[in-house]
Amino acid sequence: GFDELIGNDQPYYEGMKRYQFRSVPDRALYENIVYNVLPELPESRPYFLVIETVSTHYPFNEPGTGSKKEEDVFGYADTQLGWFFENLEREGILKDTLLIITSDHRAMTPMRPDEITVYGEEANARIPLVIFGQTYEPGVKVDGYFQQSDLMESIMYLAGQDATFSDFRGNLFATPSVPSRYIIYYGGNERDRVQVLSEAGSYPVRLDGDDTEFLREVPAEGSEVLDLINCIRIQASERGK
Repeated sequence: GFDELIGNDQPYYEGMKRYQFRSVPDRALYENIVYNVLPELPESRPYFLVIETVSTHYPFNEPGTGSKKEEDVFGYADTQLGWFFENLEREGILKDTLLIITSDHRAMTPMRPDEITVYGEEANARIPLVIFGQTYEPGVKVDGYFQQSDLMESIMYLAGQDATFSDFRGNLFATPSVPSRYIIYYGGNERDRVQVLSEAGSYPVRLDGDDTEFLREVPAEGSEVLDLINCIRIQASERGK
């Protein structure tokens, strides 16, 4: 549904060093957005812009120094995001823009002991989510379970469009926010496993066609959860994935 896709073959990136997925450093990406993309967007109507950064993708490689340390790579990413934010603020763009900062997934590497100590089985499904807008109080933490599939419906709701919510799809922008009752997470490290998360606990699911089942306890709406998982798998199969 995007009107335009802008890739790593843009003239602005000509001659630049490339990294994972032949990407340019975050700073170059943000500069292209600030100097070339944003000035061309129409002021007469709203727009939805997605920016995908790659500098924090494993294997780690800090563009400035070549450091392989995780803390150096994320320090670089934070600095460049700060530069981008300051430019949006300076240009007055943030006065009527909602900025959502999130991730596609945690690094596909083994979980560290400190992560497991803090988050338990949820550690593999945890990603950052920061929302900035003029109508939101700074520094407010929203508790509850939310997931990436909540984002589009929440944005539709905020824009006054028809949006559908359920136990499996929460509303970030309701007042107060309404979390998903169940989070369904597929990490990819174990191809036959799905993790179902809720306030009541964590429920691993083994994928096996008609014999798909919970491996331990079953949540209150267990049959509905399995029906949704199987429905998603059938739809993916029909798309050839």
